[in-house]
Amino acid sequence: MSPSDVSRPAKPEMVFDRDAEWRALVAFARDARPGAGLGVVSGRLGRERRTS
Repeated sequence: MSPSDVSRPAKPEMVFDRDAEWRALVAFARDARPGAGLGVVSGRLGRERRTS
């Protein structure tokens, strides 16, 4: 099975907007080239705020 035969994973609802970044992450994860790859994911964690 080739990577193009695998369906694209759906972006989780908690990932608001960020369509271009999601496409780039999926493309990186589906890359069929042999050898190791390096991906960097950065940004703020969007944890839920606590209410006091």
